[in-house]
Amino acid sequence: MGVDLPPYAIDRSHRIRRMNPPPEGAAQKPRPIIVKFTSYKYRQLLFSNKRKLKEARGQNKGISLHEDFTDARRALLWEAFQHMKTPNSKIQHAWTMNGRVYVVLNSADGHSTKKVIHSRRDLDMF
Repeated sequence: MGVDLPPYAIDRSHRIRRMNPPPEGAAQKPRPIIVKFTSYKYRQLLFSNKRKLKEARGQNKGISLHEDFTDARRALLWEAFQHMKTPNSKIQHAWTMNGRVYVVLNSADGHSTKKVIHSRRDLDMF
C-alpha cells in the first residue's frame, strides 16, 4: 500500500476465530486479522490508502481491509449493496467510513447526493 506505519502505531493485533468450516473440497482461507491502532491518525492513514490494495490486486492476492462492524451494521451494508443491484434503484454506490454506512443517490436531474443510512427503513425510501 505504500504506507509507512511506525511499529508503535499498532497496539494489538490477532487473528479471529473461524466462523464455519469450509465446504467439502474447498480450500481453507486464512483467518482474518483484527488490529487495534494506538491512535485514530494511524487508522485513518491506513484506511485512506486502502484503494491502493484494489489497484495492486494481482500482487496482493486477495488482501482487503475492512472495518469491524456489528452484525446489524454489516447487514445494513449488505442490504445497501443488494438494493443497489435492483432495477431502477437510486443507489449508485455504497461504502462505510468510521462505522457509518454511506450511499450515493442519483436524482432525476442527474446530480448525485451522499447520504448516511442508519436503518433498513432509510434504504426503503430509495
